[in-house]
Amino acid sequence: MNRTVRILATAGAAFVLGAAALTGCTSKSASSAQVVKIGFAAPLTGDNAIYGEGMRRAAQLAVDEANASADVKAKGITFELSAQDDMGDPKQAVNVANLIASDTKVVGVVGHFNSGCSIPAAPVYNKSNLAMVSVSSNPALTANGLPNVDRVVAKDDAQGAAAGKLVAGTLGFKKVAVVDDGTPYGQGLAAQFIKAYTAAGGTVVAEEHVSSNENDFNSLVLRIKPKAPEAIYFAGSVNQGTLLTKQTKQAGMKIPLIGGDMIYSADYIKNAGAASEGDVATALGLPLEQQPKGTEFLAKYKAKYNKSPEAYDSYAYDAANAIISAVLKVGTDHTAVMNAVRNGSIEGVTGTIAFDANGDNKTQVISQYRVTNGVWKQIQ
Repeated sequence: MNRTVRILATAGAAFVLGAAALTGCTSKSASSAQVVKIGFAAPLTGDNAIYGEGMRRAAQLAVDEANASADVKAKGITFELSAQDDMGDPKQAVNVANLIASDTKVVGVVGHFNSGCSIPAAPVYNKSNLAMVSVSSNPALTANGLPNVDRVVAKDDAQGAAAGKLVAGTLGFKKVAVVDDGTPYGQGLAAQFIKAYTAAGGTVVAEEHVSSNENDFNSLVLRIKPKAPEAIYFAGSVNQGTLLTKQTKQAGMKIPLIGGDMIYSADYIKNAGAASEGDVATALGLPLEQQPKGTEFLAKYKAKYNKSPEAYDSYAYDAANAIISAVLKVGTDHTAVMNAVRNGSIEGVTGTIAFDANGDNKTQVISQYRVTNGVWKQIQ
């Protein structure tokens, strides 16, 4: 290569390097906001997808509001929701937990929904010091003493106790058959109900267990019918509750089904139809219109999604905001965020979100409902 060519080549290389440097500066400026991810895990398919999808919408609403706020902009960060479908399956929940934990940009997790998913997933997150804020209600979730695990709802021992007292006292049913779906949620809730119900003077005439994917309860109903219960207490999912109440009525048993928070959904009434009339459900927390910021949340949610929230959406929204608040206080270090969530406090839609030493919400509220004229009406 002659001298002239070498000079031209050198000049050309210098131009390319200079242009690249300018391009790099421009690119850096355009994407200067640090991406901070909030993990999300719940059933987005399957029997409980109605709850998981609602929770995802609520968490996304919290993220979008945060990104529009002056506080977040001043920090130079952008929050993103990293949503995963655990399908309501414990094994898939562990897979999802490993996937979320492997992403170094994730600083905390909203989820899971099912207790059977939250319990095995929690240790996975704990290994990475990832804060986990859950709506799962089985007492075992926080009984394990993991520093990263917090829950925003009441526990099943509170719900089961309230249901037992309601059925034996206010409703006055002396004989009840109990059915659970074999999951940690169902088994735990049923056990707490039986404990409170029998202590209040009630008699359990049958204890039955079904699998979580069972949909034919005719033989179960035939076993229960001769024992003449005045009600059936069911601890399981909304879809199974719908089928059980329909098949119970079809068998000529004109008795109510009484369930936990999983059946407290408009879909239960929609799918069960007239068979749901008179059925009863307990729920974790207060109805949305009685939550401190429930009316405001409802308006924002409907404006964004053109539909009403499900039972856990305001809690998922508060869970996401608990993590967002922690990041704004302490930055993105996993351990710092984990500790800030546990020791922090926010004024959420559902009330004050503050956790005790075990990670349980300091406020434990249960409400009760009966299907009256095709809608859930609060009992007390």
